[in-house]
Amino acid sequence: MIDAAEWAQACAPGFITEAELVDALCTSRDEVASDLVSVNPVAQAILRLAEHRGVWRGTATALLSEVRRLIPREEKKVPNGAAQLAAEVQRIEADLRAMGVDIERRRVGHRGERHILISCRDAFAGAESDADA
Repeated sequence: MIDAAEWAQACAPGFITEAELVDALCTSRDEVASDLVSVNPVAQAILRLAEHRGVWRGTATALLSEVRRLIPREEKKVPNGAAQLAAEVQRIEADLRAMGVDIERRRVGHRGERHILISCRDAFAGAESDADA
């Protein structure tokens, strides 16, 4: 995609302005992210969770419980464990960000327990809901 963007930027002065090119590339990126999220059940579940709660924080194990609750039972593409879910979340993070959902990883407490923070950019401040770990 970078090569295509560089090529398009080099050709752009003959056809459109650089600002129009950047806008077109961003629109294309957002459409691809939307398409990828729409076919990924984990991404759909996280998107619904963020839209419903605004902010969610908990361990990967707690997130797995939430995701399993939100994904239809007949869906076969559900991660088997917390580590598999954490890897999937990392893989789809950029697509979710394009859809307005931010994901952070933090160490919490004196033991440094790993938490995932999911927040919807449109959520109001202070809507945080902690999951039981």
